[in-house]
Amino acid sequence: MRPGGYCATHYQQWSDGKQLTPIRGWKSQAEWGPTCRYAECEAVSRARGLCIVHYGRGISQFARDAILALQGGRCLCGTSDPGQRGWQLDHAHGCTSGHEPENYCKDCVRGLLCISCNRHGLGWYEGAFRPQHGNELIPIFEHWISRRVQFHGDVDSPGTRVSYVPARH
Repeated sequence: MRPGGYCATHYQQWSDGKQLTPIRGWKSQAEWGPTCRYAECEAVSRARGLCIVHYGRGISQFARDAILALQGGRCLCGTSDPGQRGWQLDHAHGCTSGHEPENYCKDCVRGLLCISCNRHGLGWYEGAFRPQHGNELIPIFEHWISRRVQFHGDVDSPGTRVSYVPARH
């Protein structure tokens, strides 16, 4: 919850000075059912009909599956095995959609990375290495950070699709 007890969507409307409106397609948790609706998962449903594992950090497993398929099942480094920590959702930290820096929205998602690429590859490049420190651009990293994932359809349903779009500046 955000200040005033608003969810992220209503907090954004409120902070933009807009009238609060119902969220399109919103269902109460009771309407989703007691168990996760992802594949054969029987865990307790927590958010949008998904358990904490399949909804984790604000994006559904359906959306993660679509992103991973778009990437050919591979990370930036080429691995198809993200290790025991799983795939990390990479997003543009400089997104201007009005959310808090540690969170993300659909407009700033760049893809899925293994923990090593997320922390030590791309994290290092964006933080300590970038050209603002006098270093040359590294094309593979520049290509990754300039792209965005565009979602088509309901990101919380098995039918969600994704594609790449140029970065929004």
